[in-house]
Amino acid sequence: MTSGATQANEEADFEELSGAPKENSVYDFLYQDVRRVGSFLAQFEEYGVRQAVKATESVGQTSTLKGAAMGTLGLPTVMGGSASVDSTVADETKDLAEHTFDPLWANARRLLDYIESGDHLETDLWEATIGSFVEIKGSISIVDLHYVQSILKNANLRRTFVEQFAKSKGLGKNSQSLKDFNNNFDLITSLPHGIQLTVYDHSDDESLVQAWSTISHESLTATAADLMLKHGVVLRGHSWRVIGILDALPDFRIPSAEDPEPKTLDEIAVDMIPNDFVKIAANLAAVARDLIGRPRTMFGVTPILIFREVKKGNRSPAGAADADLSTQQPG
Repeated sequence: MTSGATQANEEADFEELSGAPKENSVYDFLYQDVRRVGSFLAQFEEYGVRQAVKATESVGQTSTLKGAAMGTLGLPTVMGGSASVDSTVADETKDLAEHTFDPLWANARRLLDYIESGDHLETDLWEATIGSFVEIKGSISIVDLHYVQSILKNANLRRTFVEQFAKSKGLGKNSQSLKDFNNNFDLITSLPHGIQLTVYDHSDDESLVQAWSTISHESLTATAADLMLKHGVVLRGHSWRVIGILDALPDFRIPSAEDPEPKTLDEIAVDMIPNDFVKIAANLAAVARDLIGRPRTMFGVTPILIFREVKKGNRSPAGAADADLSTQQPG
């Protein structure tokens, strides 16, 4: 009697390359840009990114019964001799089991393993070049500006915001600053809005390195509304990891004796545009960035993965994370 179990090579290959987590390590993914993950894996792997993985298991059993009979055969007038007869009966059964796996989240681990093992990941933003893979660790802030846009369209709420702003700045009702603030509301309500991500990197003891980005609603594993209601503005804790592509550096305006009011990169670019109508659109884009876009003191990144490691640990003293963040105000 013989029996055995076989496993399809495809499943074994999938398990080998899927980036099995470290012992006692589980990742909680908050964000995955599935299309970008797939585009990178398609370049790393020979046959492209996997959409599904099929595994087949088989268990077989064979039973064999063999019998033999011997005797003497005599032919009186010719010759004498002996003969044997064999009888074999075989019974074989086989059970098959087929499994189909969705490699979506395994793909995230696979990409992470590829860029880490290939030394493609830069952890210091100040040393990274534009277009490189970067990793930022720290606290994150996720704000959905769609809510702001809908609120500002309400006349009563808008009036309240303007009054609160005037009170906090000590502005009179007819001050130019208050008029500019009120006019900006009109512009903000007409601009396209999305979900903004800010990452606060605490790895540098002397300064708080910040990165800014927009993220897509479809790539979040939780809604921005849920995150806002649970955490408010900042998802506290320094354990969040953002893997992305660096695509913008801080563009500081550094006055000098020769140029006390230097132009920004946006202003220089607008001056180079020959078409007047396009120049108007470019000026509006620059204003929109100043109002609701990336601050000039921050790096710009395109996030691919946002996650944290889920593990047992001791809770930090109450308010420690808040104290770290509050002592280093964002620019």
